[in-house]
Amino acid sequence: MDAQQILDTVYDHLVKQGGPALIKKTSDPTCAYRGVNNMSCAVGCLILDAEYSDDMEFTNVTGLKACGMLPERLLPHINLLKTLQNAHDTYIERAYGRFVRASLNAHFASIASGHGLSFTPAPEEEA
Repeated sequence: MDAQQILDTVYDHLVKQGGPALIKKTSDPTCAYRGVNNMSCAVGCLILDAEYSDDMEFTNVTGLKACGMLPERLLPHINLLKTLQNAHDTYIERAYGRFVRASLNAHFASIASGHGLSFTPAPEEEA
């Protein structure tokens, strides 16, 4: 999987999923590679079930790399993965537990530009 495929896969996944993958660590939910209701985060959607371990949770992608838990096939894309994880966990605006599509699109356009990739936002669904 190359960088463009990663960006496209993650964007399509987050659009379809609609909101962040969360689990409860304390009283406040926190982002997770695998969350409730079979949701997964921007990096978690790239990790195969056979590669996933509960031990990955509460560790960012840089930490996964450092402890040898990030799948080897994703290692060449660590900088892109960090950017995608930060967008999912922190920067994409949310309303009522769902991603705000304009914010999602703006962040993905910026990520694509910063990594020399192309980005075309998915059309908004008609109400």
